[in-house]
Parts: sequence; structure tokens; C-alpha cells
Amino acid sequence: MMFIIVLINVIMRYFLNTSLMWSIEISLFLFISIIFIGAASATVSKDYMQVDLFVKKYSGKIFILYELLVNISILIFGIVAFIGCVKIIPKTWNTIPSGVIMWYRSAYVYFVMAFAFLFISTFASCQIIRSLNKYRMKK
Repeated sequence: MMFIIVLINVIMRYFLNTSLMWSIEISLFLFISIIFIGAASATVSKDYMQVDLFVKKYSGKIFILYELLVNISILIFGIVAFIGCVKIIPKTWNTIPSGVIMWYRSAYVYFVMAFAFLFISTFASCQIIRSLNKYRMKK
């Protein structure tokens, strides 16, 4: 959808010397939404960047402890970011970007971010429980 809006805007600028005033705000909102939903999706599939230089040398309990540390870090970050988003939503609810769209609020971006961080935190919690169960089984 974002591609179509930008494409229409480019065509209008080229042929009609005018543009859609609201396309920038919508494109920005969709781009931010794609990034945060993609981050949540990457967390589920474990496609995030990680340094495993030392972890490849070890296995068993050390690897499980490494997984536990990574997931605890992700959980803490997700919770802090979620709380930050929830706190800023009321402050930005009446903020309308400088475009023409009167129904668009800056808080909508923080709704998407809060949803993504809640999803990330939930998944990290599940991974922590799995890691703890694996650690107990190794004893």
C-alpha cells in the first residue's frame, strides 16, 4: 500500500506538477509500522542479529544460559519500550502532523510500537520459560 501511495504521488508530481499532501504522513506511518511489526516477527523467528563467537564453542548449559540472558535482555527492553509508548500516547493524542489529514494523530505510531513491543515481550517471556525448562532437564 505504501508503494502505491508513493507511486501515485510521484506520477502526480511528474505529470500534474502537484502532489498528494497527505501521502508523506501516511507513507511515514506505514513505514514505521512495517519496521516494528517486522521487528516483532524477527523476534519470533529468531532472525535478529546476535554475536555467537563464544557461544559456538560451548554447548549444553552454557548455551542455555546464553539464550536465557539474551531473552531476559529482550524482555527488559520490550517492557521499558512498551511503558514508554503507553506513557507518550496520551501526550501525542492531540498532536496532528503538519499535513492535511485531520484524522491522523501522532499517537497512532505509538499504538503500533506498543503493540510490537508487547508482542516482543510476550514472546521473550515464553522463550525464558523454555530456556529454564531446558536448563532443569539438563541437570
